[in-house]
Amino acid sequence: MMTTLSQIGGMIRYEALMQFRRRTLILIAAFFTVGMIVLNSTLLRSSLGVVIDVNIDGEQVTTITRSPSGELLSETTTIPAGVNFPRWLVDVDVEMVSNTYALLMGFIPGLIVLTMACLAMLTEIIPLDYRFKVDELLQAAPLSKAAYLAGKVLSVWLGLTLGLSFGAVLIVASAWVQFGAVDLWLTARFWVLVILPIAFVASGIAVLIGGLAKTRRAALFIGIAPLPVIVTYGIFLLVRAVMANLIFMSPNAPAYDSYAAASAGLISSYGETVLTFIAVLVAVWIALWGVFRVRAA
Repeated sequence: MMTTLSQIGGMIRYEALMQFRRRTLILIAAFFTVGMIVLNSTLLRSSLGVVIDVNIDGEQVTTITRSPSGELLSETTTIPAGVNFPRWLVDVDVEMVSNTYALLMGFIPGLIVLTMACLAMLTEIIPLDYRFKVDELLQAAPLSKAAYLAGKVLSVWLGLTLGLSFGAVLIVASAWVQFGAVDLWLTARFWVLVILPIAFVASGIAVLIGGLAKTRRAALFIGIAPLPVIVTYGIFLLVRAVMANLIFMSPNAPAYDSYAAASAGLISSYGETVLTFIAVLVAVWIALWGVFRVRAA
């Protein structure tokens, strides 16, 4: 057991050094961070107002919105039959909730781009061992295929965690400066329970399926192949995020009696989707481990 852990640790250090020299993970994290800051900039929200107050009188809802020019706009609507309007908005800082949900919704298209970047840029990790003849050295060492794959994937996850966490601080700070206060606790939970796991799954799959090829070019094609499915499912997630935005009335919005319950429900709904991705990663891991065993035989 200790030998296996030592081997995995050695692979993590080796791959971390390789990633630092190639700057791949740094580029992915930087690209995602800059993209999210631009996506949440005033340029994107130039045609949108910020909801700053909500008043409810029976089935009449009066929404006060601050336009991009600073003008306050009031709109009164009637709650349609069958719609669970979040009446708890009367008791919370609506502007803070609005800023937070807008920030979280912006992460959804960002996650699609992050997934595409991982599949396009991280599939080369195992093929590079063939290119630099490192595979011959590794084959001569008493290194199991399971330890080899675990070290590769865990090293990438460690690098992504550091890079994306630093980026998260910059993204939230930028949103706070541009638009005002956001819910840091909800954002942190969304980051840890949704964004990082999806990034781990995308990068893990990229590293593993790239091992099916021995050249960088072939690995790139293998990584690009599933992109249509990823983009399609990402659009589904985007639509789901819009439907989960409880500030706007939606027939599909669940009924919550408090902001805390609504926040927990939002995280839970995404968590179910993340579990599906994790199942796919486990299946790919087992399949590739089997391929390596067959090749070795």
